[in-house]
Amino acid sequence: IAVVAKNLEEYSSIAKVIFEKYDIPVFIDEKILLSKKLLIKYVLSILDVYAKNWSNDAIWSYIKSGFLDVSKDDIYELENYCKKWGIKKNKWYKEDFKYGKDEIDLTKINETRRKIVEPLIELKEKIKSNKEVKAITKTLYEFLEGNSIKEKLNEKVKYLEQVNEKELAKEYISSYEALIRVFDEMVLVFNDQKMSFENYRKILKKGLEEESIGAIPQGIDEVIFGDIERSRTHKVNTIFILGINDGAFPRINKDEGFLNDNDRSTLKENGIELANGTIENIYEDWFNIYKALSTARENIYLSYVGSSSDGNSKRPSILISKIKKIFPKLKEESNLDVSITNERATFGELLINLRKEKNGEDINDIWDDLYKWYIGKPEWKLKIDMASKAFKNINKPEKLNAENMKKLYGDTLKTSVSRIEQYKRCPFSFYLKYGLKLKEEEVYSIKPIDTGSFMHDIIDTFFGRVKNIKELELEDILNIVDEIIDEKLELNSNSKFSSSSKFIVLTNRLKKVIYESITYIVEQIKNSDFIQEGHEVEFKRTIDNVQITGKIDRIDSVKTKDGKFIRIIDYKSSNKDINLNELLSGTQIQLITYIDSVTDDKNTLPAGMLYFNLIEPIIKSNKNLSDEEIKNEIRKRFKMNGMVLADINIIKQMDTTLEKGYSKSVPVYIGKEGEISKTKSNIITKEEFTRLEKISRRIIKKIADEILEGNIEIKPAYNKKTKINSCKYCEYKSICKFNTKTNKYSYIDNKSKQQILEEINKEE
Repeated sequence: IAVVAKNLEEYSSIAKVIFEKYDIPVFIDEKILLSKKLLIKYVLSILDVYAKNWSNDAIWSYIKSGFLDVSKDDIYELENYCKKWGIKKNKWYKEDFKYGKDEIDLTKINETRRKIVEPLIELKEKIKSNKEVKAITKTLYEFLEGNSIKEKLNEKVKYLEQVNEKELAKEYISSYEALIRVFDEMVLVFNDQKMSFENYRKILKKGLEEESIGAIPQGIDEVIFGDIERSRTHKVNTIFILGINDGAFPRINKDEGFLNDNDRSTLKENGIELANGTIENIYEDWFNIYKALSTARENIYLSYVGSSSDGNSKRPSILISKIKKIFPKLKEESNLDVSITNERATFGELLINLRKEKNGEDINDIWDDLYKWYIGKPEWKLKIDMASKAFKNINKPEKLNAENMKKLYGDTLKTSVSRIEQYKRCPFSFYLKYGLKLKEEEVYSIKPIDTGSFMHDIIDTFFGRVKNIKELELEDILNIVDEIIDEKLELNSNSKFSSSSKFIVLTNRLKKVIYESITYIVEQIKNSDFIQEGHEVEFKRTIDNVQITGKIDRIDSVKTKDGKFIRIIDYKSSNKDINLNELLSGTQIQLITYIDSVTDDKNTLPAGMLYFNLIEPIIKSNKNLSDEEIKNEIRKRFKMNGMVLADINIIKQMDTTLEKGYSKSVPVYIGKEGEISKTKSNIITKEEFTRLEKISRRIIKKIADEILEGNIEIKPAYNKKTKINSCKYCEYKSICKFNTKTNKYSYIDNKSKQQILEEINKEE
């Protein structure tokens, strides 16, 4: 039996799998390019490291070749480090790595780096010292010898022979022989001729890429699978010809090359022989087709594809219509009935039919008998059971048992408010992130969380350093912020911000946002009777079986005859506001929990919970604005969002400039009569504050119970107002495979603030 195709490379990898599946011995008659073999890749990667200035592709191709005396674990650790810190080009050899010294053992990382880099630097210096081809070749050969490449190759060959990969073992041996042959040929042709390293690399690379090896059949009882143009086979009983499509059988020869057919004919008449032109290629193509068709003694199977791998339809070759005319009674079949063959192949067909049956399709009764046959075989029963379980999978994770829960979280759940909010956004993502502690691969980039942390750190340091904020002038603010930013950029943890031109530009933009943010924070403090009581204030609170810890960005207070009033301010690097629907769902309970934790004392009362958004304001206008108008527009962007106490005296102490209209610092509007507008302000009463605090405690307890009960269901939150679900920005969505057929959303209502307040006021 023989199988032939016009484009063997498209079929060879598939053929290996299918023939093995049906236990049919096959010999695939293909030329193997040595440039794809490990040894050749290793040698070429050495040259590419120098030529491409230590590019990532070149250096990692060299490292992962398998010929270095570096363990896999060390390579993986080094790779993760290099991805995280953007190590490339001269960073490899300029000096020892110094980033992240507080996070990782840099001594080990640098030891691995030196094992890789130092031999390459030494080799480059030797090559530069003598530019003769013979000397360069000798230096490369000595480098291979010095690194025991032949011995390492022999070890690989022995292993391959032990696991019965004899063909692959022979390819390894052939690749070494071909490398030495190309070295010898280069020395023979160029010898002591001087050559730039770039030209030497091009010639050596071309020589190695052109090298290929063929093979001969290992036995007489094998199916021959070959290329219609290259393969030569004896008479066979049956031949299969694949891919008889328009444009391939026969091939379309449009490109005549630099010389056209007339040029070739003229040169041939003058005794100069060239490669075939288009006419000769067409003749040769049809001759090869004729040979393939005349090889079989008994059976010929012709086939063509209906569509390409990308779904585009394909036409059959003109050869098909010619064959049909010669044999008018010939029947064309589009599909073959599945037949029962060996155990492995039939098992795959059985699974397909079991799936069809589960989906309500009718299947042949013979598959029931085959199912019973496989179940009766111990070696197949386990696979059947696993497949049956997979068919029943509804993408719903089981609850974790008490033992596993204790291993993950202990007897008391120690967590933060943001983690509890994460659980309500999706229990499964909470489990993956904080239970299993799965993390995305760290790559060299500055993420929003990095910029947010950086800005938080600057602001925290600023208010920790400045004692009398109300006496600060604009120039003082800029000088202090500049000084702090320079200090922070010197820290190893922030080295990323000044590690490239791109990130320096981003850092300069961040500086602008920080300048403006702190300027307006200071302005708001100056125009307020509230004083800063603390920043980055740590708190710890226990509610039943959950212990909550965290940091409050800023606490301000004011003393009145009615007691001490507290407002919580949280800095956010995005545009954030309080939504009571999200608060009641448990996805936004951070500020109400903070205010609850610092107003336990009867004489300490809630005044507000606010977000100050650290964003770069973009002003849009249809008219030209004056500098003062632009400044007012920017001030509006920096006004705090959130909720404040519905008390006119407290509000005016938050913004002492407020008489009528909108406040410059808090979400409040004062009408002409001096009253607080309920529709234009975000206010709640003292009693509503108390009820929300009580509700938040209840929510936290309920969430903690769910976590400790082992509930890890795939149930992302879906906001009815924004139409956005938690999956949109989730880093774990490739793991959970959420789909609406088997999983459900946890819906966040879209009720008005007034409706929610009316409902909670009815509660006892």
